[in-house]
Amino acid sequence: MRCFLPILPLLLPHVAMAASGPSDIVAHASGSAWADVPEDRILVMDLAGGARIVIELAPQFAPVHTGNIIGLARPHRWDGRAIVRVKDNYVVQRAVRDEKAKPPAGIYR
Repeated sequence: MRCFLPILPLLLPHVAMAASGPSDIVAHASGSAWADVPEDRILVMDLAGGARIVIELAPQFAPVHTGNIIGLARPHRWDGRAIVRVKDNYVVQRAVRDEKAKPPAGIYR
């Protein structure tokens, strides 16, 4: 999957300042602002209403957290659950489906 590097607005502030939104930044991005991302580092979340969120995982920065996310996503542990709290650049919490259910093997708490 080819993804836009989010650091572009920091490197090219004149492009970011002239843009009226994220789609303008992407439209004006040069070829060097894009990178191929391996499929095993992409997490795709389809939300109710048709919205899609694509997240690039960063195992080089947080290997245990990345492993936990993959270990929870593969068995669809988040399917059908509501987001109950979001803290920008920190955490997203989802509603607990079954507090007594054990996490999949290999998940670290």
